[in-house]
Amino acid sequence: MCMSTFYGIELGKRALQVQKKSLDVTGHNIANANTEGYSRQRAVHTTTDPYTVPGFTSPAGAGQVGTGVKIEQIVRLKDDFITSRINNETQDLGAWEARKDNLHQIELIFNEPSENGLRNLMDLFWSSWHELSLNPESEGVRSTVREQAKTLIEGFKSTYNQLIQLKDDINHDIDVNVQRVNTLGEKIAMLNKRIVAVESDPQKRANDLRDKRDLLVKKLAKYINVQAHEDGQGNLNLSIGGVSFVTGDTFHKIELEEITLPGTTSYKVVKPVWSHINSDVTITSGKIKGAMDVRDKDIIQYIDKLNELVEGIVTEVNSIHSSGEDLNGNTGVDFFDSSKTTADTMSLDSAIESDLNAIAAAQTGGGVGDGRNAEAIAELQNALTMSGNKSTFNEFYTSIISGLGVEAEKANMMYDNQEVMINNLENKQASISGVSLDEEMANMIKFQQAYNAAAKMVSKVDEMLNTLINGMI
Repeated sequence: MCMSTFYGIELGKRALQVQKKSLDVTGHNIANANTEGYSRQRAVHTTTDPYTVPGFTSPAGAGQVGTGVKIEQIVRLKDDFITSRINNETQDLGAWEARKDNLHQIELIFNEPSENGLRNLMDLFWSSWHELSLNPESEGVRSTVREQAKTLIEGFKSTYNQLIQLKDDINHDIDVNVQRVNTLGEKIAMLNKRIVAVESDPQKRANDLRDKRDLLVKKLAKYINVQAHEDGQGNLNLSIGGVSFVTGDTFHKIELEEITLPGTTSYKVVKPVWSHINSDVTITSGKIKGAMDVRDKDIIQYIDKLNELVEGIVTEVNSIHSSGEDLNGNTGVDFFDSSKTTADTMSLDSAIESDLNAIAAAQTGGGVGDGRNAEAIAELQNALTMSGNKSTFNEFYTSIISGLGVEAEKANMMYDNQEVMINNLENKQASISGVSLDEEMANMIKFQQAYNAAAKMVSKVDEMLNTLINGMI
């Protein structure tokens, strides 16, 4: 066996093909310089098998002659370890983001400090009783007491209703986010199928499809705790809380079930469940987890605190009021309805609603001009009646607002910290996967020069062959 006369043409052709394809890869990188999730690609050049392979039948002669170049594969430049870390940190980012946003909504609901906040409404309520103690016979002042009480009642009810509305809004957000999770899972399963089909040829790598799949997994991680594992065929299998979510080209849909939250009587929430195994979805991070925590813990906590405050006000005011005497000479009349001691049910006693004279400003036997009972009620503002007689109504309420502020600030801080961490990881990933236009332009010139050189070599070999063939004529 001897080397073909057209050996130089074949070698040059290979060089032209490789440099042309490398230029195409460079152009693809440039075209996708601003494409979200794109990882730059590189054509890996390697030498073809030299001529000849040593053996008994090999022709005599020194050494081996190279036969040119080929593209071994087109690789995607990406660090899978950094990608995994970004996805893990993104789950926590999503949880803190949902917590931050929803706690901010609770802060807006309480709206402190402000003229319409509960603290100011309570202050006005106690002040109206003090004014009544100075003018116990004044119908106008009595009317003010009743109206301030109604305003306070509406303030509690409004705060309660807004917290319940926020709960319903969070339910809706969870519903929407679960549907997003299902959509992303379905798309990942479809990409698995396409990637496996492409990579069934050992020489092919579905780089662009893999980029799309990685981007979907990153988006998925923001909503829920997802674990990813790639099998030998190229499928990216996903699980949530230890249960398979995507396996190959199939995925299991997450459903929502409405329940009454344990420990409550009418607090309706939705919970994610696996219909195929009839069990709850174990959610430990992501936006869905952050939203569920606020819905099932924080809102319940603030409603319970409001109810405790309302019960304290109703009980203490009624205790003093019922011991006093009204302008009709009656005693034992409650100011608030004693059977309604929650923020959503609080109301005035029917006697107070129908008759201003039923307000007991005087102590029993004190007479028409006595205002000592009204002053005793006014002094409840500074009495240690809450938290086991350790705090006043205002101090108890202030502790609610302070606790909310601390939790909101913590959520903001943790979100900012997670964002900084992820930005650092993404910058590190970008240093590997990101497209540098300067670098690609340099590669373009390099491959173009190599292509021109290969073309010139083919031209020279053609001239040599032409001389040989014409010289034989």
